Amino acid sequence: MSALVVEGLARHVGARRRAVLEGLSLRVEPGGVAVVLGPSGSGKSTLLRCLAGLEGFDGGRVALGTLEVGPGGHGALLGRVGLVFQSVELFPHLRVLENCTLAPRLRGEADGEREARIWLERLGLADRADAWPQSLSGGERQRVAIARALSCQPAALLWDEPTSALDPERKREVAAHVAAVRERGIPQVVVTHDGELSAALGATHYRLADGRLTALTPGGR
Repeated sequence: MSALVVEGLARHVGARRRAVLEGLSLRVEPGGVAVVLGPSGSGKSTLLRCLAGLEGFDGGRVALGTLEVGPGGHGALLGRVGLVFQSVELFPHLRVLENCTLAPRLRGEADGEREARIWLERLGLADRADAWPQSLSGGERQRVAIARALSCQPAALLWDEPTSALDPERKREVAAHVAAVRERGIPQVVVTHDGELSAALGATHYRLADGRLTALTPGGR
């Protein structure tokens, strides 16, 4: 696995080119976890969407192993960087296994089902592979979303508010899932408002405000 490197990332929106991200830099080593804190509207979700290749950026670069992407090249990150969305967003017309194998299948990857079944097993969902999303509990749907992201064998994984509206037991499960991914040497970025989760992850902490990223001390200051 390789480090996820972000240098000088800038993103502007609107006719007046309002800066959402300004010269943002971040490095997450293999197996490392970066927790990004910040108020609503500070650009946290925009950051994740840029890193996942879902949204373009106007300046800077993102590097992941031999892949280096600048403005206009964000599409190259699709499939290389996994994203677990805040809202689970499973396809309701596809069964659990089909949700997990859709992206690898579209890319023509022969081992997509094998990888999907591995992660469904690890996340305690082996017996739910043929279930419809609407038959799952909220916790099960979230675990399917995690398995789906990991079935693509991403070189980095992003989490957008993974414990939003979860009870304490489910929050501890999320922390365990992050730890399991960490053992695979995959760099991760976790956006969260959850102080308990951020403390449990033993991660490097950053605050995003006014489009700028600032490293925090272990005490969160």
